[in-house]
Amino acid sequence: MKQACLLGAALLLVLTVPSTLSALNVPEGPPSSVRTITGQVTDAETNEALIGVNILVKGSTSGGITDFDGNYSITAETGDVLIFSYLSYISAEYKISNQGVLNVKLEPDAQQLDEVVVVGYGTTKRSDVTGSLSSITSEELREVPVTGLDQAILGRAAGVQVTQNSGAPGGGVSIRVRGIGSTLTAEPLYVIDGIPVVNDNSVSRSQYDGVEGNVQASNTLNTINPNDIESIEILKDASATAIYGARGANGVVLITTKRGKAGRSKVSLESYVGTQKLDRQVDVLNLREYAAYYNSNNFNAIEEFQDLDLLGEGTNWQEEIFRRAFNYNTQLTLSGGGERTQFAVSGGFNRNEGIVIGSAFERFSGKINLDHQINDRVRLGNSLLVARTKEDITLQDNSRGVVYTALLFVPAAPVRNADGSFAAPQDEIELNFINPVSRALETSDINRKTRLLANFYFEADLLPFLTYRTEFGTDLLFAGQQTFQPAYERGQISQRSSLQVSKNENRFWINKHLLTLKKTFADKHNINLLAGFEAQEGGYEFLFASRNDLPNNTNLAINLGDAGQQNNGGGSGDFALVSYFGRANYSFSDRYQLTATVRADGSSRFGANNRYGVFPSAAFAWRLSNESFLANWEKLDNLKFRVGYGAVGNQEIGFYSFTSNVGAVTAVQGDQIITAFAPSNIPNPDVKWESSFQTNFGIDLGLFNNRIEIIADYYSRRADGNLLPALLPATTGGLSAPIVNVGEIVNNGFELTLNTQNTTGKFDWSTSFNFSRSTNEVTNLGSNGSLVATVEGLPVTRTEVGQPIGQFYGFVVDGIFQEPNDVTEAPFQSIDTRAGDIKFKDLNNDGIINAEDQTFIGNPLPDFTANISNRISYKGFDLSFLFQGVFGNDILNMVRRRTESFEGFGNQSTTILDRYTPANPSNTIPRAIAADPNANTRISTRFIEDGSFIRLKNLSLGYRLPQNVIKRLNMENLRFYVSGQNLITFTDYTGYDPEVGSFNQNPLINNVDNGRYPISRAITFGLNANF
Repeated sequence: MKQACLLGAALLLVLTVPSTLSALNVPEGPPSSVRTITGQVTDAETNEALIGVNILVKGSTSGGITDFDGNYSITAETGDVLIFSYLSYISAEYKISNQGVLNVKLEPDAQQLDEVVVVGYGTTKRSDVTGSLSSITSEELREVPVTGLDQAILGRAAGVQVTQNSGAPGGGVSIRVRGIGSTLTAEPLYVIDGIPVVNDNSVSRSQYDGVEGNVQASNTLNTINPNDIESIEILKDASATAIYGARGANGVVLITTKRGKAGRSKVSLESYVGTQKLDRQVDVLNLREYAAYYNSNNFNAIEEFQDLDLLGEGTNWQEEIFRRAFNYNTQLTLSGGGERTQFAVSGGFNRNEGIVIGSAFERFSGKINLDHQINDRVRLGNSLLVARTKEDITLQDNSRGVVYTALLFVPAAPVRNADGSFAAPQDEIELNFINPVSRALETSDINRKTRLLANFYFEADLLPFLTYRTEFGTDLLFAGQQTFQPAYERGQISQRSSLQVSKNENRFWINKHLLTLKKTFADKHNINLLAGFEAQEGGYEFLFASRNDLPNNTNLAINLGDAGQQNNGGGSGDFALVSYFGRANYSFSDRYQLTATVRADGSSRFGANNRYGVFPSAAFAWRLSNESFLANWEKLDNLKFRVGYGAVGNQEIGFYSFTSNVGAVTAVQGDQIITAFAPSNIPNPDVKWESSFQTNFGIDLGLFNNRIEIIADYYSRRADGNLLPALLPATTGGLSAPIVNVGEIVNNGFELTLNTQNTTGKFDWSTSFNFSRSTNEVTNLGSNGSLVATVEGLPVTRTEVGQPIGQFYGFVVDGIFQEPNDVTEAPFQSIDTRAGDIKFKDLNNDGIINAEDQTFIGNPLPDFTANISNRISYKGFDLSFLFQGVFGNDILNMVRRRTESFEGFGNQSTTILDRYTPANPSNTIPRAIAADPNANTRISTRFIEDGSFIRLKNLSLGYRLPQNVIKRLNMENLRFYVSGQNLITFTDYTGYDPEVGSFNQNPLINNVDNGRYPISRAITFGLNANF
């Protein structure tokens, strides 16, 4: 299968190359009557020069473009027709006679001034939108260098929360559109050039990571080069997403890549280099402080620790594992074409070193987009994206990872011994983990992915008002991970060598057939009808194997390991989806607008009883600003009220929950171990779709020639029939519980976007602000009284009816026992409770502190988010910055739970210097006792911290060379810039970074920090050049 897919990809490339070459063809030489035409293109109303107007010789590929002063120069033949075209202006045609100078005035196009946005299966004018959507333009994407799609979206859309689940290069992200409506997944559907893509990071995760969110998976979307993106639209309410039916419950992100335009061929170069580092360290004990702590605990005596005055700082392990890392990116794009054929071809390379030694990310990417008009009625083309990525992971975002163990490793040990080998602490100091530098550099953990996204279309105008379009697309993703740990013996810790290999192959294809009718009657009635059929099919295969005791550390072949210690496995699955859908848009006099959609999906993930689901929606908009009674309001450009209601679905439950599955089991028969097969689950043939019903009320307001734009929305989203495992009695044995539709989650929220054009002219200044507030409540869990999520076997969150999803659950701290009498007078905690121990509240007043005294102690979901960005330009200089704000969310700091635990010989936080002693009656840090008989480290409010923060996310300063200099360089544009990311963060959180995210996109586990790879502060220097 893999070879066939690669051969297919090669064939697609072969087929597209001739078209590209034909698009580049130019006439061999000019005709004898050729002349040079010069002139200036200006706005017919304001007389301002228009920059970047396309000029094309009709019927040829010859063309040009205006400069910063609106001037142009083009070679043409007498009798040729020049076409002048510019976005938001009416195109003009001029026939060449004997003139040498042709000045052109273009009239603004009132209709095109209305921004065109991408919606499901088509485009529409912004003024005709009846649902709720947010747009991110190419200008916004070019403001700052970004390596991932998540960075391009962050902070730029109301109601959309983007968090990095790991700061590792290529690390996983979570994007939530209007809250969390499912216990299974809250990630939106991505549609890239018409191909639906689910950002399921599990397709690239090692099979050895466990099932409790212990290890962060990589990000499958890191195969997409953000430099190739032209625009991003985020569909938020059901009236906008219902056209995607069973896959639209969590919102839809539409990504359109750059395409060629008619005119002279252009070469664009985008390149940058940068450096990044850790923003701040976590304070832990130095050698002198650690030795004093060690001695006070009556550990085994160490001679070097006896005289503290002779000790210095010791080894700072954070300085050893964190580094100043470098990153660089280069993207070269060739675009252009003639009147019939346009093309855009690009290639890019990105390397991003991680701030933790040994970690890195690389991406090679390429794109070929072609559009060809066979005649006035028939068009065809393609979009082709290919990428190859490599991630050097070498660590995990958990308590076994390099970041976490660097905080715990003792400052008494050097990094290396005198002979160059990695060092271990003194024999008296017993640790169950190794030197973190050794872990980072010696462990090899490499994840490679290859992705091909291809979509081909054919479009024909059957009638002047009726268009047929068909598309065929495919998404092929091949991921492989190899993890090698060498054999070592360090102090009291030894390990056998081990090699683990996993392969994942994911394949998907989609075929669409669309009919679109656009008709205007009596200049008042505008109808736009869409009818479509779609078939999709996909599947996966994975294999994994592990061996121990390899003969050496260089020949990493799985067959060289000890076959007696092998572990092998694998699996596969397939799914299909067939869909029928339609949409009707009606507009009367550009005042009253109605949109209705319906989609019927049939999914192989559900049994015959509930295979099909129907998802309707309707929305209405009233544009008051076009009413006659508001005609005299000159300052009012737009006033529109919107209301919409719709139903969408969620099918992400795995492939075969409705039927019986079998799995391999081993059994002992005599002196042999045999493999057999047995049922692994209890089926539910009646399982059906999760359904989400959403109501949206919105208002759009434009004032003072749209220099002030306000967009406000209120929504209510009810997710019904949430898919949950049924509660089973113990008599069912080890069978997996059936999936049943019992849950219900409600999200209500308000969104506000304010865009202002503060000044225009030489000093141009614009501002964009967005605000989002959302509440979440679980209203039904069926027979499941609660859902408990664990991290490394420890319960950290609980989901119950009447509460938001995934709340922190534990005990409430009521201070520290200061005197022995305080212990005897308080509710009983433990027979070994003493003065200096944590005092917990007896919530049920039964006189005993036990599990019944646990309660909800924190909410990881923010109360609201707010972001503000500014763009300023003056005489070639440009300045932009974005502030990100997240407020009201809590973080469970699991790192403090260990570094303030006094457990074992590991290093501790500097906060323990203020620990309770009879001479220092602290009320913040308990007494030092290794066994923790009072369970002072149980999950409690002690480790819940405010995760609110305000961050200067991006700051960019650029300079564009003057046009006279550009002309001497034979260039069209040259801009240099310096940019900073994550420069300043204001927060009370004591960990590395308050942007913690979720565990592998799990909606039940958010903001649990147990040693996450921190987000870095970066400075970047770059240039944008056009030739």
